Amino acid sequence: MSILNEAGQKELAIQLQAMLLGDNAQLKDALNKLSGQVDFSLEGLNKLAAASGQNEDIPEAVKQALELTTNQYGVVLVLKEPAMKYVQGGGTISASVLGGISAAVTSIPVVGLGLAGLLALLAAILGTYTGWMTLADKGKGVYVTVTWVQIGLAVLFPLAATTILLPVVGSIE
Repeated sequence: MSILNEAGQKELAIQLQAMLLGDNAQLKDALNKLSGQVDFSLEGLNKLAAASGQNEDIPEAVKQALELTTNQYGVVLVLKEPAMKYVQGGGTISASVLGGISAAVTSIPVVGLGLAGLLALLAAILGTYTGWMTLADKGKGVYVTVTWVQIGLAVLFPLAATTILLPVVGSIE
């Protein structure tokens, strides 16, 4: 379910990109590519979560270097140094891996979005913004924050989701 038709959502995505990104053509291209690969609607996120493999071959040190928490403002994913090195080396952190660290996620205030859909969304964000995370990393890892408002808007306007979901990425000091 989305509020705007496809043409309206595409126009919204163009306007948001112009406001938020200016002339950064490289980031715009990356966001447009992701928009074509991931369906951010509730149905699409739930399908993506269901398709995520359960048996991931990921080092235990990487799993131990991930923290996922929620608060009244949104979701915070912390990638400590081993996890950042893994991602920077080309490794991917999937929704099923995030599922293993999601015990702190107690409620999701976005109607119709379950934990699996939220984890699929976070995995897509990680895959897209690795470059930003690398720039922010000062050797100790990073945190990635996405607000509930961003997540709710991304579900309502799935074609504009990659622009709406620009996360706050900061270095762990």
